[in-house]
Amino acid sequence: GRAIRLKMQSDMLVSDMSAFKAANPGSCLADFVRWHSPRDWISDEEGDERIRKGSKSPLAPTGRLSERMRNEGNAWRTLWRDSPRLPASRQKPLFDPIKEGEKALHHLEQAPPPEIFAQLCAAATAAVGNLYARAKGATLAPCPQYLARAAEVARAVFNNSRGSPAT
Repeated sequence: GRAIRLKMQSDMLVSDMSAFKAANPGSCLADFVRWHSPRDWISDEEGDERIRKGSKSPLAPTGRLSERMRNEGNAWRTLWRDSPRLPASRQKPLFDPIKEGEKALHHLEQAPPPEIFAQLCAAATAAVGNLYARAKGATLAPCPQYLARAAEVARAVFNNSRGSPAT
């Protein structure tokens, strides 16, 4: 589970980094972090026009990477260094619709009928609730409260059909 999730996140991050490098020649990791993970960029409050280390733009905002990003062992540094400069249009797609479709069909083949039925009921209830919510009378009292309650019940049924605790 964790290894697969980490691999998927790394693949997406390398894809984003590659496309960013292609769209922003001369950019550095700090430029990417400012765009992709703003919480990891700490702006200088002074507002001076110093050239930030590593950037070729004199108009680049001043600041620094967060402690997490400055750490030498940070995986982002390695991924940035190793990611090619490649536009998104020339990258291998991260999502394979055939493979994902086959996974979905396999799940449907293996799932017990009551689980499939519960999911269909939850989806149908959500669709009906959405239809009612868009109707002209949906804003009249007490409709909003009833629609909210129906959404809670549908969510509970859906969560229970997936083995999750009801919310």
